[in-house]
Amino acid sequence: MAVDLNTSAERTPADKAEAGAEKPVRTRLLRDDRWPDWLATAMFAFAALVVVATFIPPLRRYFLRWHDVISMLTIPIVPNLVYAALLIAMGIALRRRLRTAWWLLIIWWIILPQLGRIYSITTGGPRLQIVGLVIMSVVLVIVWRARSQFLAHGVMRNLIAAIICFLVGLLVILVLGTWLVNTFGTAPDLSTATLHVVDKLLGEVGLTRPDEVTSPLWVTILLDLLGAATILTSTYLLFKPPPETKTLSAVDEARVRTLLRTFGDSDSLGYFATRRDKSIVWNTGEPATAQAGVSYRVIGSVSLASGNPVGDPEHWGSAIERWRAKARANGWSLAVMGAGELGAAAYTEAGLTAFEIGDEAILDMRSFSLNGPGMKSVRQSVSRLQRRGYTTNVVRHGDLDPAQFDALSSSAARWRGDGGDERGFSMALGRLGDPLDSQCVLVEAHDVDGTLHGFLSFVPWGRNGLSLDLMRRDPTADNGLVELMVASLADRAAAFSVGRVSLNFAMFREAFERGAQIGAGPIARLWRQALLVASRNWQLESLYRSNAKYQPEWQPRYICFEYTSDLPRVGTAAGSAEGFLTRPSLATLHRHGKEPAAGALERAGEAYAAEVTAQIPEEPDAVAEAMSLEGLPEQVRVRREKLMRLREQGINPFPVTFPRSHTLAQVRAEAGELPPDTRTGRQVSVAGRVILSRDGGKLCFATLRDGSGDLQIMIALDAVGPEVLRRWRHDVDLGDHVGVIGEVITTKRGELTVRAESYEITAKSIRPLPDKHKGLTDPEARVRARYVDLIVRPEAREIAYVRAAVVRSVRDSLQNRGFTEVETPMPGPLRPTSTPMTSIFTCGLLPSCISSA
Repeated sequence: MAVDLNTSAERTPADKAEAGAEKPVRTRLLRDDRWPDWLATAMFAFAALVVVATFIPPLRRYFLRWHDVISMLTIPIVPNLVYAALLIAMGIALRRRLRTAWWLLIIWWIILPQLGRIYSITTGGPRLQIVGLVIMSVVLVIVWRARSQFLAHGVMRNLIAAIICFLVGLLVILVLGTWLVNTFGTAPDLSTATLHVVDKLLGEVGLTRPDEVTSPLWVTILLDLLGAATILTSTYLLFKPPPETKTLSAVDEARVRTLLRTFGDSDSLGYFATRRDKSIVWNTGEPATAQAGVSYRVIGSVSLASGNPVGDPEHWGSAIERWRAKARANGWSLAVMGAGELGAAAYTEAGLTAFEIGDEAILDMRSFSLNGPGMKSVRQSVSRLQRRGYTTNVVRHGDLDPAQFDALSSSAARWRGDGGDERGFSMALGRLGDPLDSQCVLVEAHDVDGTLHGFLSFVPWGRNGLSLDLMRRDPTADNGLVELMVASLADRAAAFSVGRVSLNFAMFREAFERGAQIGAGPIARLWRQALLVASRNWQLESLYRSNAKYQPEWQPRYICFEYTSDLPRVGTAAGSAEGFLTRPSLATLHRHGKEPAAGALERAGEAYAAEVTAQIPEEPDAVAEAMSLEGLPEQVRVRREKLMRLREQGINPFPVTFPRSHTLAQVRAEAGELPPDTRTGRQVSVAGRVILSRDGGKLCFATLRDGSGDLQIMIALDAVGPEVLRRWRHDVDLGDHVGVIGEVITTKRGELTVRAESYEITAKSIRPLPDKHKGLTDPEARVRARYVDLIVRPEAREIAYVRAAVVRSVRDSLQNRGFTEVETPMPGPLRPTSTPMTSIFTCGLLPSCISSA
């Protein structure tokens, strides 16, 4: 049997070295791309220094002088809260990569101070400013070269709102400050008091003489705070990102569902990309031609994606780059919530950092059983409810009518009461009863009177999986209701063609598990205790415990972000999206106690559903797709074409039998030692797999291999004729099984050979063999494709022969001594370090033997 091992065999060490050589280039690009973040950090550091200098009198007096060291070497330092607010605002704008902030930095904080330094140096000022001139000139060059990284532009209405806020705030400060100075301080007149207020806001630049006006310290602090608040509010309005109004359109949703049909098996969260409060950016820019896309939602200034990218993993990289480009143009930070291992690897390759934040519980429905080890508590809960008359119903959403969904939503809202916000973004669909979700599965639980007490809703995961979307239960119902519904789904899994089920995502599962272990360190215990405190509000531990009781397979999930400095914003955005954090607003206060019901997102109308369905192409026929040549590797495609050509010519490429007279080893044994260029006249019929082939024009040589060894065959023009030779050269490939009838000879070099008089293809190999000299070099590939390893590597066949002989010898020896062979269950998995003899007993290949006595 042949197999395509291009992914393992064709990736040579040189290829891997070449791939590794690309990483430094990528790292350099990322390092260059971080200048906005570094400049923002520098502005924040200067702002912190200004705040400290404002409240410490010696530092305040020192920095009030125009020739302090830091101002001469870097940017001006003014000990004033208003100036600190300006620096903070600039840092935020620079981090958002706003072109306006870049111009302000160039002109206000670099060019103007540089002109001041030049003037001071020419007029005999401190020589230290020459060093500052050189330093800031270097900074100017760096900032100028980084101008292409500041791509985001502001919005005109933000500018208008910022100007209005600034003017109104300034007017309030001037009026209030003048009144305070005139009331609680001393001032000759109102105009002088107003100039004093302005002088305080600007950092005491000398608009009034020190002896003209006096005011209490608390007035100065209050004016500074009001000025800082005005500056921060105005700059927030000026620099806030434009709202993302684009959501999932019918064309986008149709493409998402089409890609999920083909590539949905790779991520259990893929179906949640159909949430209509998300947007999606495609790798080609157009959904009609897209092979992959990133589903995201903008929260504040963070573009938050969820799960893995949608579509073909081969095109994830280009989709991520498109997403990054759009974020750069709008000044958004990049973040991903709940990425799987494949997705985290793709995001990491694109330059993001991935942190594991929890695990997803996966149940294998083929092996799930209430009678399994560790399932006692679940089994008891299910049995108790069944004795009390509870029943369940498992049904597709498409089999329910809108009235039933309305009843489910009403029940869920009644059960929740005012228990908190609806939660879920990366692992929640946010709707119930949508006509496009007909393949979703619903599990209901009723008591003995037929009253609904809980339900679970699952969305499709690839072709044979489900992922938990919604879990609702009546708080007055008996304990064990969820266990009963999960067990019922497992019982009906075969009827719904479900092979695996993804349950809730348990955040920080490993921390809970490790901190509870005997001998856990103080840090692990402290971290667990902190999570237990947080669980009082967010149910982190209970979610982990409710999943762990099913003995699931845990698959890690990651949060990805671009820069460490983005973590506060990313954490806030992720918490807001998942429902753990709620931004206070009047609307929130107004609807307090009126939480949204299950399926709060708007259901699709019939017209929208029809539009989406019309744009989803029909699913291709599985048989026709398997026979299609599209998407196959080139060698496989060429061999398939040869196979079809043979059949068109009336040649059966897979005949039932071939009349073989000798094995290849028997031919060698009977020939013995023959001198070169000898013709024995003995006719043989042999068969084997073509391992090597050489084309010499009118003379072709090939090496056949069967279970006994190798032997060379020769196809000569004078022996078989031009037509047979042509067919050999065009139809036979490495890996094909052929049968040859011919004379046993030796070549001029003394190689024992069968000189073919006719040949027949006994089995056409569709997939190529790995490298003919090296074979399978990857140890894991040898284990996964053992049959290929046995074909191409003689050492593997020798081990198989020896092992079979040892097993047979042990069995025969024990049988001759009066032992009887009895079948017993296998005690456990094979240890990698086990010897062949130990493996016989450990794996159950030779069941335990007992004495007949």
